[in-house]
Amino acid sequence: WVRNYQELYTRDVALTALGYIAGLKGLDIGGGAGDYSIVLTLAGANMVCQDIDGGAITEGRKNNERLGLDIGFREGDAQSLLADDEFFDFCISNDFFEHITTEQKRRIIGEIYRVLKPGGVVVIKTPNLTYLRLSIALKRIVALLRGKSPRIHIAHTRNNPDSEHHGL
Repeated sequence: WVRNYQELYTRDVALTALGYIAGLKGLDIGGGAGDYSIVLTLAGANMVCQDIDGGAITEGRKNNERLGLDIGFREGDAQSLLADDEFFDFCISNDFFEHITTEQKRRIIGEIYRVLKPGGVVVIKTPNLTYLRLSIALKRIVALLRGKSPRIHIAHTRNNPDSEHHGL
């Protein structure tokens, strides 16, 4: 639950950083099936979602149709954004940049500035890797102290009276 709350909080901070978006054209870079694009479309933006994963794009198109939205889904590498110069009012990327090399980041940021209108906004959200590493290390230490494997974590909480998360 805490992790879900933290994800929702950081998502909301990232979306709020965009400012007023109704009627603006936005690009969701590495957006997968378009989860953020859906939220931004519902907030009034005209969204395009580009991702290299064809399966995610197919899933996004299905969700788009099911919800009756008008999100443009494009399959392609973020190092070559499929858009005209100075086309978008804002670009957003969530939980993507931590998975790529420094050189890829440079190329993608160059592409972002190519497709972004002058004065446009860019929001790049990534997890705090220091926090994640520390929390994983602490969970492993606790597992060792409890005589369990530090590498395997299976949460069986529903019928476990010793669980700290009764009924979850």
